[in-house]
Amino acid sequence: MTTTLPHSYFSDGRSPFPEKKIKESRSDRFRDVYIPRHIAVIMDGNRRYAGKHGIAAGAGHRMGTKTTSRIIEWAYRAGVSCLTVYAFSTENFNRKDEEIRTIFSLLTEKLDQLIRDEKIMKRGLCVRVIGDLSLLPEGIVGTIREIEEKTKDNDRMFVNIALAYGGRQDLVSAFRKMSEASAEMNDPGKDLREEIRKNLWPSPECRNPVPDVDLVIRTGGELRTSNFLSWQANGNRAVFYVSEKMWPEFGLLDFKRAIMAYSVAGRAGKKHDEKRKRFIREFLENEQKKQSGWHHTDSWKRYL
Repeated sequence: MTTTLPHSYFSDGRSPFPEKKIKESRSDRFRDVYIPRHIAVIMDGNRRYAGKHGIAAGAGHRMGTKTTSRIIEWAYRAGVSCLTVYAFSTENFNRKDEEIRTIFSLLTEKLDQLIRDEKIMKRGLCVRVIGDLSLLPEGIVGTIREIEEKTKDNDRMFVNIALAYGGRQDLVSAFRKMSEASAEMNDPGKDLREEIRKNLWPSPECRNPVPDVDLVIRTGGELRTSNFLSWQANGNRAVFYVSEKMWPEFGLLDFKRAIMAYSVAGRAGKKHDEKRKRFIREFLENEQKKQSGWHHTDSWKRYL
């Protein structure tokens, strides 16, 4: 079964991308499209959606959990290797107690559903929670341990749930763990980037640390990164895609548009890299010729 992706992205209906036919099967994936290996999602807008429709904030959060279930399905079908969703930040603890209890109740309910869902094991999904678990109620921590234990050997797709998470806190926690091996950290010849990655949440013992992010999707129209995956989403050309839709409104076509935006950026980046490599290669060849007695006085100007 195939579906055509209509890109009415601009207000006048023009499309920034060519028409693409996308098969709805994981094995076929997206044809002629760069698929991000790791998608990170800032799920914003549940409360604003509730206010807009005159319903309780808890109802908005519940509708948001349904979108979360759908994006796990879409990411799996697209062939994404890792999906990280920002469920609850450390800053969210400043919200009203009633709302926090509602969110934790919904999260526990959702994790229980994942534990019972046979597709999780059949599809090889590994579910992990990244964040400071010491800040969470004991009940939800027990559920987290259960789903992580059940799916720990799966590796076809990783689903990371960022809960009680903050990017700065993640880095501070990693440096504290690494300080125990201070002699190794002080070695000027050692590249510490991989050591830092290994010590970020979920844990140093995790055989598959959270990889660099390729595509960040944020809903609700906000342009902030909100302290999310500070290490993994910076310095590696991650594409930041903002949707005006609130999280409960975010649909399959919105997801496809984000994938297409990443694909277009990926093609542009690849062309830029190829051009840069070609210039460097030609420059080195010219340097070799100069050393052998041949040179062109203006050849260096083209590399400025």
